[in-house]
Amino acid sequence: MSPLLNWDRRTIHAYLKKHDLPYHPLFEQGYESIGCNPLSCTRPIQLGEDPRSGRWTETAKVECGINVDSNSLDSAKI
Repeated sequence: MSPLLNWDRRTIHAYLKKHDLPYHPLFEQGYESIGCNPLSCTRPIQLGEDPRSGRWTETAKVECGINVDSNSLDSAKI
């Protein structure tokens, strides 16, 4: 399981600020969550949308697998 899995936006922001790290340039373009690389299946989100709503655009997929407990991969839609 990813060590960052349970970090919320506030924790991420605090970590970036504490370590003087920049936001990723795609964040400034409206990409709050990336579903794949290249960005062919990810789009910037619109105001009021869930941050993860831009992931896996026009597909039935909801996760890449990194945010899924490895014990439940068999039943996950990845």
